[in-house]
Amino acid sequence: MDLVFPIWKPINWTSFDVVKKIRSILKIKKIGHAGTLDPFAEGILVICTGKKTTEVETIMNQKKEYKGVIKLGCRTPTLDPESKINEYKSIKKINEKELFIVKNDFIGKVKQIPPQFSAIKHKGVPMYKYARKNIRIDLKPREVNIYDFEIVNFNEDSIEFIISCGRGTYIRSIARDFALKIDTLGYLTKLQRTRIGDFNIDNVIKIENFEEWLYTNH
Repeated sequence: MDLVFPIWKPINWTSFDVVKKIRSILKIKKIGHAGTLDPFAEGILVICTGKKTTEVETIMNQKKEYKGVIKLGCRTPTLDPESKINEYKSIKKINEKELFIVKNDFIGKVKQIPPQFSAIKHKGVPMYKYARKNIRIDLKPREVNIYDFEIVNFNEDSIEFIISCGRGTYIRSIARDFALKIDTLGYLTKLQRTRIGDFNIDNVIKIENFEEWLYTNH
């Protein structure tokens, strides 16, 4: 069975959990996904099966859209809710004009340092394995493409945003760096991937509805 379809990954599921579930339903071996989502995140995970697995790289290179929330005044080691807060810093009063100026610094070709807790490899070993042993590795900044960055809402200790970006962008790094730009600390508390290329929330399939979708369409 050669398929490409978008599944909505629920919170607390790994991307592999989704693949495993779909594999068990389809009873196939050749299956993959186009871009990992962290367990705390939810959103569109594009699944490719059979001969369509050759399209994974093409899909991963397409533009993505995320919605998220940055918590200000504190930070976790993982830059997300997967670990406990271990740093605090006061928050100065911020206004809409200042946020607009700062967010514009994140649009275009941007250099960002990946999180210490990431799957990027150093000497063949994933970074998160070093981080779990409290071994810090100095990573070089990587260039990523940010096409659009919109501040949807904000209050004294959080910022809600929508961002459109290219492959390899770490939204956790953006949360960290944005907070630093306004002289505080921050981490990502919520994240949704709402678009990958032509796949969006209007045509996504919920995991619990997959068998019904399969029966209806195939």
